[in-house]
Amino acid sequence: MVELLEVNVEDFTVKPSAFTLEIEPFKSIVKRDKGSKGDSQGRNKLQAKRELLYIWLSTDHRSPYLSYEESVRDASIKRVLEFEDSWKPDELVQQGIEVYTELTTTDLIKLLVSARSAIYKLGQFYQDLDFSEKDDKGKLVYTPNMVTGSLKDLGNVSNNMMELEKQVRTMTKSGATRGGVSKSKYNT
Repeated sequence: MVELLEVNVEDFTVKPSAFTLEIEPFKSIVKRDKGSKGDSQGRNKLQAKRELLYIWLSTDHRSPYLSYEESVRDASIKRVLEFEDSWKPDELVQQGIEVYTELTTTDLIKLLVSARSAIYKLGQFYQDLDFSEKDDKGKLVYTPNMVTGSLKDLGNVSNNMMELEKQVRTMTKSGATRGGVSKSKYNT
């Protein structure tokens, strides 16, 4: 299976495929890198690689940041990629996010991303839970029995999530898509 961006999450490195380098806006992101901190002449394309990695970390279903809320995700990715505080994704990077999403997202991946977001919100709900909160009639909104009852279902949620992730991995490994591009007899 050809990946648009080959990413090593352990050391946050990225390598665009030759196919990717022919697709706008990725081609322009790489071409415009004439130099940056640590790469004064742009020979290593460090800024372009960081921007491509930003795209991957912001959108790919395998990104460890994709389950974060959007505002937290963006700040965390910028911090780990060591972007300056003033850096924001410009129009080319935004287009890169849109194109990458379009080329790599299937309905099953959309479902996985939504499920991860829901689990993140569920975690936030439990973290922010206030047992002293009362409704307008003075009754407790959340009782310990209510919460422990819902916690019993978390094992099923976890198992279903692992099964969905397994299905997505199987689909991805089987080569059902190539960077979101369907296989044909011409691109085997």
